[in-house]
Amino acid sequence: MSGMIKCNKCGGQNSSSIRICEFCGGILEVEGKSLNEQLSELDQSMEKLKSFPSPGILDSVKNNAKISMPILSLISLFLALKINELFYLSFLIFLITSLLSIFKKKTNYLKEFKLNKLLFNSQLASLYGLYSKDPTTNTRLKQVETEFNTLNGLYNKSKRFELLMYGFLIVLFSVSYFIPAVKTETEINKEATDSEMINLEKVDALLSQGKINEVTQILNEVKSSEIKIHILSKIQIFNLKTKFSAIESKISNQDYDSAVNELEQVQWKKNSVDFNQETIEESYFKNYILLKTNVNNNLPENQRIIVESEVDF
Repeated sequence: MSGMIKCNKCGGQNSSSIRICEFCGGILEVEGKSLNEQLSELDQSMEKLKSFPSPGILDSVKNNAKISMPILSLISLFLALKINELFYLSFLIFLITSLLSIFKKKTNYLKEFKLNKLLFNSQLASLYGLYSKDPTTNTRLKQVETEFNTLNGLYNKSKRFELLMYGFLIVLFSVSYFIPAVKTETEINKEATDSEMINLEKVDALLSQGKINEVTQILNEVKSSEIKIHILSKIQIFNLKTKFSAIESKISNQDYDSAVNELEQVQWKKNSVDFNQETIEESYFKNYILLKTNVNNNLPENQRIIVESEVDF
């Protein structure tokens, strides 16, 4: 009979579109692949689906290295220039990875998963159509289908993770590009110096009035180390002038021995600790030498002392 299959178990005639005997429930034997062969192929397709990487942002970054690595290289470069030079290390790593990814064949896991999913669905649908009436086969197919649905959920999650990866890279790139550069200690100190320079005029005015306490208060409030050197040097010059004035009085009274003794004890106290500060303080030291030399020249020639020179700073 055309289009019919005879059951070897009970002899009943069945439609060729089914593989389970409608009379006894036995599996119909036909030419082509057997049930076990088809189930084996289905299992192989399932194992291939299982072999794809688990979803995650890091997996998406790795799987899309030709795009993600150059972007990460630029991000690291921006951070190295603006934040910390240690980011140059990550810049080199991402740059090398970017160059290597050019010569590496890209594996599009999502695309491959989709193709294998189509094959699996066709195999599963075929088995359902032919053997769904067999309880054992039907139960096994449902188990496989449940397992597939779990994998398919991970596949959908992978697509979302890939979108998140691109979004994350765009945000990170934007932040690294627009983030202001961290100011160096020199730049911060220069800004503080420029903003506090007006205090020097106040200090000069206060010292001319002998208001040391108010000058000391300004000294404690300023943040710039350069301005502090200016103020400390101005205070020191002010105090030295007072001492020199007292010595000159003794010279005028011809108390030369006492004047010489006190003049020898007058010394400049150095406050600077780096080159920039020394450059500032050196000009005040020169003024100190000039003042001391003038006082020394008022002494009798045979009682004059050796005054420091600029090289003694």
